[in-house]
Amino acid sequence: MLFQKKRPPGHVTGEIHLRGQVALVGSGTFSSHLDGDLFAAQALQVEASATIRGSVHAQQITVAGTVTGPVEAREHVRLEPSARLNGPLIAKSADIEPEADFQGDLAIGTQP
Repeated sequence: MLFQKKRPPGHVTGEIHLRGQVALVGSGTFSSHLDGDLFAAQALQVEASATIRGSVHAQQITVAGTVTGPVEAREHVRLEPSARLNGPLIAKSADIEPEADFQGDLAIGTQP
């Protein structure tokens, strides 16, 4: 256990397919498939292997995977180069890497 990689408290990973709503109490990482909505109370990392068809809500969100639906952060959103977002992005602030694929409306300075 001494050399075990420490993971965020809400780590959803693997070749699992979820349907419905997923809620993480604190911060977390998501790297699976979801048909539904994903909520995190604090920071959320959507890994490159993740596919989400639904909305994503958190205080801070980093997207490296694929999201089809709205992404709403109370503070900041970052779209990594591998990110694919087809839906609106709503946040106080955002960073969108030039290589990211973003198709949707952008509302910056707005708090969901």
